[in-house]
Amino acid sequence: MKIITIFAGLGLLFTASAAEAQDNHFSGPHISAGVSYTDTSVDQPLYGGGGRVRGSETGAGYRIAGGYDWRFGSIVVGGELGMRFGASSVDTRVGADRVEASSGSWDYTARAGVVVSERALIYGRLGGARTGMRQSFTPAGSTTAQRRTETADGLVYGAGVEYALNDRWGLRGEYSRTEGEADSHRSDLTVSAVVRF
Repeated sequence: MKIITIFAGLGLLFTASAAEAQDNHFSGPHISAGVSYTDTSVDQPLYGGGGRVRGSETGAGYRIAGGYDWRFGSIVVGGELGMRFGASSVDTRVGADRVEASSGSWDYTARAGVVVSERALIYGRLGGARTGMRQSFTPAGSTTAQRRTETADGLVYGAGVEYALNDRWGLRGEYSRTEGEADSHRSDLTVSAVVRF
């Protein structure tokens, strides 16, 4: 009888632990790192001169981030701080002068979503970004570049799906768009690995 009681108690403990582990999907602190397909479009004033820098480029970019999520039943809300770099350089010309415009950005966003199955979360993202815009300006007939950097604030929004592989590891697929000054913007399709603590 005692043995049956012990095994019954262990069974209840295991069931409670399993339920707690399941509830831990999509909650708590996390970090992520991912690679993205990035489409960058630039339309901005030429720093220190007349005219505008216009152009677009596509390529591979990267994002690292950290944040915290809270889960309330099937609803998940949280915040995240991230950094994007790579694949945001546009090489173009203003008249006869060669200009390279590039950027890297920090983003700070709120995230809210719905758990649609035991391991899948659909979410939206909204927040801001601070972008460092760098221009390298080479006048016609010269091999010496003049460089200047300025910062600009913008809007970030997007949506994605996160899948929990287990209580700690997950995968995330996301589309996001960063709207900068004038008509400058960047679109990213990002696949990330997520680690929760």
